[in-house]
Amino acid sequence: MGQRIPPEAVREISELFVQESAAVFRAAFNATRRNRSESEDAVQEAFQAAALSWNSTVRDLSPAQKRAWLCRVAIFKVIDSYRAAKLLELTEDQSDEIGSPSAEHIALRRVASQHCLEAIGGMPVVQRTVAYLKFFEEWSTNEIGKFLGISASTVRVHVHSARVTLEKAVGPEVLLTSEEADGERAL
Repeated sequence: MGQRIPPEAVREISELFVQESAAVFRAAFNATRRNRSESEDAVQEAFQAAALSWNSTVRDLSPAQKRAWLCRVAIFKVIDSYRAAKLLELTEDQSDEIGSPSAEHIALRRVASQHCLEAIGGMPVVQRTVAYLKFFEEWSTNEIGKFLGISASTVRVHVHSARVTLEKAVGPEVLLTSEEADGERAL
């Protein structure tokens, strides 16, 4: 059974929803690449997380900080849903191999992917977002920069740092993406 929203927080969260839901939806809508249904789900999950963390985290934030917190949570909810779908795809995507993959090969790819996700999860927020979008969603440097509101060169710095972190955590032979058209080498 799930957690319940504290009764004293319901009114405040309802007011916050009226004030900020449009901004949170826009952030989620961009994160889902304009998927309305997924965006609406992310908004609901973000406000549910706010409600459950209201007294310990969200209540004392300024209005701008509450908006940023909600948008960040919505974006990470979107990323989490993509991450779950991507892990399933990793075991099914064997198009460049001849014949069917062995159980050992599938297991090794799953383990390597999980190690990568764990390493990415330990990165600072912006680097974690860049790494996930680059390596798992295969977004271009320009797409990531536009989405996060940072320059392409800053994205490349985060990608490089993420690669170094992943190579230390998982090893140099992990393949997450193919070579991009923007000239970056594959991980």
